[in-house]
Amino acid sequence: MPRIARAITQFTKQEIDTLFKTASRVHTQPGLTILQAPRQGSIGRILIVVPKKVGNAPTRNKLRRQFKALFYENKLYEKEFDWVALLRPPASNLSFDQLRDLFVQG
Repeated sequence: MPRIARAITQFTKQEIDTLFKTASRVHTQPGLTILQAPRQGSIGRILIVVPKKVGNAPTRNKLRRQFKALFYENKLYEKEFDWVALLRPPASNLSFDQLRDLFVQG
């Protein structure tokens, strides 16, 4: 896997603060909110926020892996945006295909 796969999810605290200040909501559904902001670096990145209320650690990690895979496979890192995926408890009931439709649509 290329180096870019690891770089698409790395943020500093200052970058996260700036990201939330400049982000605008592009999609909302029960369990999932997607925000978008102008990218701060040379590639677009994704910040995935999954609170403990979503489920146990394996469930949260599975959702993170799925979002990273969608982001990478659809080459969203080539776009001019940084993305934020805010997940809530209903997100744990969504299938991978449903996540793909929602994320690519948003």
